[in-house]
Amino acid sequence: MNPAGFWIRLGASLLDGIIIGIPLALISLALLGEADTWFTSSTQLIYSLLVPVIWTGYTVGKRILGIRIVHLDDTDVSFLDND
Repeated sequence: MNPAGFWIRLGASLLDGIIIGIPLALISLALLGEADTWFTSSTQLIYSLLVPVIWTGYTVGKRILGIRIVHLDDTDVSFLDND
């Protein structure tokens, strides 16, 4: 197991922000008249928390850069406790 470094994690976060954040801001602008609203913030938070669990440790940015979130024992993250 080789943990990902700071820069590749930052790159994945920036990609997620671009790929997910911009469309969400446009949707929010169309629906609510503002680009930066509770809708955009809460949807990005839900995306960041749920997508890695549903998609076995990946977000869109992490998938593009080939990194993923796993437990220290290299098992997949899940909603249930692995004990």
